[in-house]
Amino acid sequence: ILYHLDFLLANPHIKIHYGFSRQRSLPHDLLSYRFLDFVGINRSRLVSGPVLARTALVPREGGCQDAVYNTWELHVAKRILMRFANVSFSELSSTNLLSRPSVLVLHRTISAFTQNLFDVKRRWPSAVLEKIVAEISSSLNDPNVKVFSDSNSLLMECISCQVRLFSEANIVIGVHGAGMMNTLFMKPGSVVVEIVPIDGMDSRHVPLNGIFHRLSSVAGLHHMTFMYN
Repeated sequence: ILYHLDFLLANPHIKIHYGFSRQRSLPHDLLSYRFLDFVGINRSRLVSGPVLARTALVPREGGCQDAVYNTWELHVAKRILMRFANVSFSELSSTNLLSRPSVLVLHRTISAFTQNLFDVKRRWPSAVLEKIVAEISSSLNDPNVKVFSDSNSLLMECISCQVRLFSEANIVIGVHGAGMMNTLFMKPGSVVVEIVPIDGMDSRHVPLNGIFHRLSSVAGLHHMTFMYN
């Protein structure tokens, strides 16, 4: 959508087919609604299910979750979202990783924003999160450690806050999941540590070919995978 945003904003009569399901009506609580509101697209333009149209414009799209195929689209999306969020790399401090790094830890919980409620392998108890934050604080040189949790409703509702949070981070650490997509907004040269449960590892997680490894290559980030049992 972002790649064609100017065209869509200039032609408000054009509907947007949302491939959510075969149902004609869409759910009332789609996370995508907040995104559409953020970029100025009226959610009433969304349609679902079978549609009879005079003309259908089909944008170029790569394989599912393939960042490399959609490299240019991702760079355009990054530029547009950072502009809407009023964030620029030039205004951010160029903190040296060896001086006082800014570390962002992603925390998956059970909340109104949780998509995979039954996925316990990728969810940390609060005690584990506290231990991880303490270990980071003791291992690095006076790091500025922040936590991005899906239980923080104010943060989850604020797209511009998420863009700024990731753009300010030198290091992002988190379990494989949708939240890692926000690493797109990190400064080139930053570090991503993706944590993967060893008994759930598949082609989505393997080094170089995994979803977020490819995203890091597009965004110019250093990417490491940490497997745990």
